[in-house]
Amino acid sequence: MRCSHLLLTVNLLLACFSVQADIPLARDLSEQSAAISEADDIDKVLLILVSQPECAYCIQLSYDLLQPMQRNQQYTNRVRFRRIEMNTHQELTDFDGQTVTANAFAKRFKIGVTPTLLFLDHKGAPLTAALEGYTTPELFGFYLDEAIETSWQQLQNQKD
Repeated sequence: MRCSHLLLTVNLLLACFSVQADIPLARDLSEQSAAISEADDIDKVLLILVSQPECAYCIQLSYDLLQPMQRNQQYTNRVRFRRIEMNTHQELTDFDGQTVTANAFAKRFKIGVTPTLLFLDHKGAPLTAALEGYTTPELFGFYLDEAIETSWQQLQNQKD
């Protein structure tokens, strides 16, 4: 009986880790910036999940909200999803073309807790305040929708 509980727990954890992995890692934000501009997608919010590999709240946030959002055209018309993993050896090309570690990127945005969601424009400027931590899907989902809407409106105002 104990063995089956352990096996079930391991399988659930593996499923959760694969869910978080479905959010693309941010590898080259300078290319991302160029791709957005060239594709006339400059009005899309760049939503970056800053997480850690074993962060249960990060995994739950991905599973509850971010994964379904990535499959919903209402969001994909306005948002590009990326992920940065702190406390790993992840390196990425920053908006200015320089290589940085995920930890250095997070430090620049003063991130001390995971999960944190950043809402950036195509140049890497914050569009609204970051969302830190994770509560219930219903409550957090409201704040997430508000942040996306505010960010998207900011982008629209920049175009005018």
